[in-house]
Amino acid sequence: MNLSLPYVPFEKQIEAHTAPEEITLYAGGYGAGKTWWAVAEALRNTARMPGVDGVVCSPTYPIQRKTIYKTIVDVLPGATRWPRGRDKPSACLGPLVKDWIAQDRVLVMWNG
Repeated sequence: MNLSLPYVPFEKQIEAHTAPEEITLYAGGYGAGKTWWAVAEALRNTARMPGVDGVVCSPTYPIQRKTIYKTIVDVLPGATRWPRGRDKPSACLGPLVKDWIAQDRVLVMWNG
């Protein structure tokens, strides 16, 4: 499956995406592209390793809502907003999303 994302990485993001190390730290100030990099990397790993759990995190839940959730909506094809209440996650986040478990803050992608 080919997935086209509205993401054009900066030089430092490319460096982090292509790092040969198993664990990569990408740090920077506000607006450095950390969240876009993390979401793009998570989607790449989701496609490469179906069924393997991954984590994209932030220091607080309000920051998570403001940064990670917003970026996921901006990146995922067909996404319009973050699901609320009894919304069907794929209706809000597009066909790549299988489920959203709000209680545990777990996003399940199309391939498990």
